[in-house]
Amino acid sequence: MRLILYLIACLLLTACNANEWSDSQKMKEEIDLLPFSKTMLEIETDSSGNTLDTLAVDSFKYDEKGQKRFQKRTETLRIGKRRLEVYFLEDEDLFSREIFEEGGQSISLFETKLDGDGKLLEAIQIEKRLGSNDTLFMNYTYDRYPNGNVKTLTITTAHPEIKGSFSKRAYDEFKKLLYEVVIYEGDTTSFQTWEYEDTQLVKSVFIYYGLDTIQTIYHFKSRKVLTQSEQFEIYAGKYIKSMETHYTYDQEGERTQSVEKDLKTGESTYIQYLKQ
Repeated sequence: MRLILYLIACLLLTACNANEWSDSQKMKEEIDLLPFSKTMLEIETDSSGNTLDTLAVDSFKYDEKGQKRFQKRTETLRIGKRRLEVYFLEDEDLFSREIFEEGGQSISLFETKLDGDGKLLEAIQIEKRLGSNDTLFMNYTYDRYPNGNVKTLTITTAHPEIKGSFSKRAYDEFKKLLYEVVIYEGDTTSFQTWEYEDTQLVKSVFIYYGLDTIQTIYHFKSRKVLTQSEQFEIYAGKYIKSMETHYTYDQEGERTQSVEKDLKTGESTYIQYLKQ
């Protein structure tokens, strides 16, 4: 099961001048020179807004075009703190991510290799657990429309415990993502679709086929702003809503609060996002 979830996490990463892994390092060094320009606190509160706990601190770097190029996230978990460092390309697609445990030791690394046009060719994911490294290689293959835009992207994996595993994404000729399917050892593990109205993303449906099938529906408004998510579980052959989350934003489009309600217990979780 751990390998299945590990595979999905890798394949759902979006990312894209030479054919050396060192190119990622060079790009990271250039981004490291950018100053931090925004910090956000993620705080759990009660229904009255009183602080219960600080869950995470996010710091961001943006380039001169206003594109996000780096995010440092420090999370407080039950097992301790961990730090994520994520680097982005100019179109804000991920190309490098590393996770550190509380003592500063790296426990997970995702790196990419790019071609001369900035498209992702290969990726490597290294999970460091109990003194050993679990390594997963990914190869990216593109099929294109006559206008040169990507029609399908297939990501195949290489791992001694994973056979016949890959993901496939389909796009329309205007670069809009239509669907993604993840196959693990010949079986469909997850399937996600995206829906648009007048070129604007309005909904995405994600289905995970595990021991329990779970469907999550995401609702968006203009500029891909997530406003609501709904989670459904199967009971007696029917999807029954088990959880819903609502998101609110300020006039600048910054998320200010999320309210998650567990419909099985009736309990709600309140998260505030505070800009520093």
